[in-house]
Parts: sequence; structure tokens; C-alpha cells
Amino acid sequence: MKILLIEDEDRGARQALELFERAAPSSSVQIATSRDDALDAMDGEGFDLIVCDLRIPPSNSSADVDERHGLAVHAAARDSCPGTPIVFLTAFATKRNTRTQLSSGGTKQIYGLKDYPMVQLVEKGDMDEFEDLVSTLAQALKTVESSSELLAGDASDEMFLRAVKTYAHQINMSNAVIHTIAGGLSGAPLGRVELSSPQGGKANIFMKVVAFQDAVNERTNFEEFVPNRLQTGFFAPALSPITAGLRGQAALLSSLADGCVSLFHLLTQNPAVAAEAVKALKEATRPWIHASEPALMSLADLRRRRITDEKLAEALTFSGRALVCNESRTVEMKTSVCHGDLHGENILVTAEGRPILIDFGDLGLNVAPLDPVTLELSIIFHKAGPARSTDWFANAKWESWADLDIFVEGSPFELFIRECRAWSMEQDCANAVFASAYAHAMRQFKYPDVDKGITQAIAQSAYAAMSTSAPL
Repeated sequence: MKILLIEDEDRGARQALELFERAAPSSSVQIATSRDDALDAMDGEGFDLIVCDLRIPPSNSSADVDERHGLAVHAAARDSCPGTPIVFLTAFATKRNTRTQLSSGGTKQIYGLKDYPMVQLVEKGDMDEFEDLVSTLAQALKTVESSSELLAGDASDEMFLRAVKTYAHQINMSNAVIHTIAGGLSGAPLGRVELSSPQGGKANIFMKVVAFQDAVNERTNFEEFVPNRLQTGFFAPALSPITAGLRGQAALLSSLADGCVSLFHLLTQNPAVAAEAVKALKEATRPWIHASEPALMSLADLRRRRITDEKLAEALTFSGRALVCNESRTVEMKTSVCHGDLHGENILVTAEGRPILIDFGDLGLNVAPLDPVTLELSIIFHKAGPARSTDWFANAKWESWADLDIFVEGSPFELFIRECRAWSMEQDCANAVFASAYAHAMRQFKYPDVDKGITQAIAQSAYAAMSTSAPL
């Protein structure tokens, strides 16, 4: 257990450390001696428990010891460390309004403890109560960590592994197998998890661990755009998130059908079936088509949605800078609801060939061709893209990307590429598709594992195809 102790008196700190040694053996304790120390600590990393003397100074050099500084820690902790239990210690009678503020933390389920008070006030004279409180929390965490056997595969993020064990404990599963998924824009740890137990049968979920507020935003967008628009069976239904005990993060969970594989995997095994899955996904997402009038957008603004000027300047090759000089060109773009990160790892396919969308962190209104353009290019740009290991990849005519017949020549993924391109062209006019591809290709300059020559060639091809001037 990782504990932050905020205590300005040496004697109080020694007593607390002795108590932690008894109640939570092997815990890691960081000590802050003032409000400012505590705020710095909470801003830097997450904790499993925060213990704060209510009366503390604002800084190490100040003698202004007062409850208002402890309350400032309380307010900051609720913002920066949501889902982390807090214990306030006081040796003084506490005003009613102070108690009211401290009681606003509510209750959550944490480590299997239901309706656990997230903020508690303990008098310093009642150390038995304090020790019982710490011991209960530490034992609950220990129970969660030891209640299931985990085959983690490549998964290594500590809070992701804890979230898997927490959920397994919640549903009384004793075994969990993690199949990691190569993530996209967010870089958040995520994966498919198979859970089982001799008594409880089996369960399959998709799990993703992100910052608490990001989880709130993603869940809000999901509720707005997915279950009330898309047909059941084409997206992973959301389960109750884990919002406590993950050091300021939250775990988003979705249920999955057994036997799903990623679209990338399917592409390597049966490209024709993968292409049919793309066609099915196009039909399934028709309710996302947004009835908006096209709006003029410059290439610069479109590209800045994908990569900032500063990031691009750091990554551009000398010859690539000519592209940016031509970004004043405007294009009429339609708007649609978009998944926002539609690569082949974010589409799972059932044994029957039905595509299932997962990971909605970038869901929202965007330019209409974004999803199919991103999906097509993901076989090239994504680190798990199956095209990267083919002979075609080594010999492809990247400079002819916009000319579909030339580009797909010799590709084992021709059917898939054609299906994605047809979907793109249905979403908007050709100029809008090429502009979207230009912006998405330019975004790849910031990734060190993407070949900059390929990136530049595709961006140039897309630009030349939409331009009435001579190709760059």
C-alpha cells in the first residue's frame, strides 16, 4: 500500500509510521510536512491512502498552523486524487462546518468494501480507531491482490493489473487471462480479459484504465452517441466502472462475446472476411451520419486537429516542410459522429464475422471521412498494423496512394483497402477524403516507429489528388 502522510510534527509522524508498520506491513510511506508539500506530492503521483493532520502550516517555513490548510488539501485531493480514501487526524474539537466539508466525500466500493466512506475524521487520541481503519483497508487490498491467479501476458501497468483483480474479486472469479491490445491515440493500458472459476463459469470483458476525468468524459460520450444510436451487438456494452482504489485513475469495462479476435488478426488469417466485416461496420454506423451542411476548413486547421504546429515542426524532414507551406487551401468538410481512433485493434470480430467496436476515448463529432481513412491507414501506421510485415509493404507505391488501382497492386489486403476507401468516399466528397488522409498522414510524423518517407509520400499523394495545381 502506498500512503501519503501529511504531518508537521515529528512526534505525530513517528506515531503514524509505527501504526502503519503494524496495520499495513510493507507499506510505502511518503511524508509531507505542509500544505504545499502535500499539494506537490499529490500532483506528482497517486496514492492508495492519504492521511492528513487537519491543522498544518501552508509551507515549511510558516508558523500559521490552521485547519483551513488541511481543508485545502482535502479540496485538492478530491480533484487530483479521486477514488483515494482520505483520513484526517485532529487533536482539537472541530467546528460543525468543518465536519460538513469533510463528510462530502461520499462512499464507494473499494477493494470489495461496499459503501466505504472516502473521507473520514479521526481524533488523534483514538489511535485504536485509526489503526483499525488502516488495517481494514490494507487487508481488503491484500485480499483483492491474492484472490485470483493472473496470466498477464505483456500487461505490466500496475493499476491495470489491480483493476483486473478487483473486478475478478467483485464477480467471484479466481482466474484471469489478459490479452493486451496495442492501443491508439491515448496510450492507455487496455486489453481483453478472460475470467473464470470452477464455480462461477466464464466471463469476457474489455478493460481500459485512464485518468479519472478522462473516464468520466468517455462514459458521457458513450452514453450520448452509442447505445441509443447503434444496433446492439456492434459495440461492447458498458459495465459499471471501477472508480476507487486505482490511485486517481478509473477502469472502464465492457462485456464481450467469447471467441472475438481483432480485425488486424483477422486480416492476417482471412482478408476477405475482414473486408466483409468493414462493410458490415459501415452499415452498422450509418446512424452516426450527421445531417450537417459542409463547412469550409483549411488544411492547416484540419491538420492541427491531429498534430500541433509545434509537434510537427520538431518532426518534419526538410523536404516535408514544403507541404506545410500549402496548408492555406480550404476544403468543404461534412461533420459526423466518429469513433475517432478506428484502427484494427479497436474492432473485434466475432466467429460469425460481426464487428464490435471498443475503446471510445475519442468518440464525438468530427470530419465525416475520419474513421474509414484512419482504419485504412492503420494497417500501415499502427504499430500492430499487419501490412508492416508483408513484401508489399517493402515495395508499395506510396506516392500513388490516392490512385487506388495502382496503390493496391500486389497487396494481400486489396479487398480491405478498397472497402475502406469506398466507405470514405460515401462519407464525403473526394476532396474531403484526401484532405482527411493528408491530415492523418501528417500526424504520423510524431511517431518514431513510422517511416517518415512513407508518411510524406502518402501526404503528398493525398494533397496532389485534391489540388488543381501541379503535384508537390
